[in-house]
Amino acid sequence: MTNTLALARARNFQRVAVALALALLSAMTVSRVATAAGVVTTVAEPCIGSSNPTFYPNNHRMVVTSTGRRLAIFDPDGSGVHLAWSDGDAPWSTKSIYGVSDEAPSDRPASIALDGTGNAWVVWSGYNFSSPLPLRLRRLTNLDAPGGPTVGPVVTVQPAGQGNAFADLEFQGGRGFIVWLQRTGSTSYALKTIQFSQLNTDTPAFENPATLYSSSASTTSGTLVPTPAGMRVVARAGSLKVYSNTSGAQWAAGSASTKAPTKAKPSAIAFGNDILATFQAAPFKDDIVKVV
Repeated sequence: MTNTLALARARNFQRVAVALALALLSAMTVSRVATAAGVVTTVAEPCIGSSNPTFYPNNHRMVVTSTGRRLAIFDPDGSGVHLAWSDGDAPWSTKSIYGVSDEAPSDRPASIALDGTGNAWVVWSGYNFSSPLPLRLRRLTNLDAPGGPTVGPVVTVQPAGQGNAFADLEFQGGRGFIVWLQRTGSTSYALKTIQFSQLNTDTPAFENPATLYSSSASTTSGTLVPTPAGMRVVARAGSLKVYSNTSGAQWAAGSASTKAPTKAKPSAIAFGNDILATFQAAPFKDDIVKVV
């Protein structure tokens, strides 16, 4: 009985460790080395990317197509969003998918997600509010084409206004969800979400806008998590908490919460009927990561 219990605990710990590793994959640009677990590869080199890529772990930055092609996105030193792709052990290829000239110079953390119909979408925004940026979206089709996916036109989800930051994107049940932080006044910010369901067009209409949380904090952020019970947003909104999409534009805040530092940005994945969330804990200089 004791051995069985110990084995069960060990297996559960292993599942948690694997899930945590998957959650931390969102903190890319990727530059990795060989380990005892296998050989990992470099997506783009040289790449003068963000000096602190793990400042934005709420992003989802890599997907794998049904044929096994890996797609990853990154922003090399504020020069716009780039796409990288690789098949099996083949070298990575890259191309810019930015294609705009009306945005202020800035880093642009971005997220990529598969829509379930054979296509992918990319969303990007700013990383702070010193240079106001819009919230934008592009659809990728022909994901397995030899020359890389076909890139659709740029769609502005939210104009620059006073600024948009920390955008994330996920799909569930044929519907796309976007969450981001919008500056709404000189000292006011709102964690926003919006949806779209027209997946067969490059220029979908947006619906069900909602405000999840408002405050004077410019570091509030959320990450989307599709679960068996519906779409969730894990957000550092005062404290770390979960928002559940009940229907349409209706969201409900969970009663449970846990303390997280002001600068912490969560990364999260569904784990059975539960959610595993991870975030950097204070003091930051001690390199502590917590999992809840």
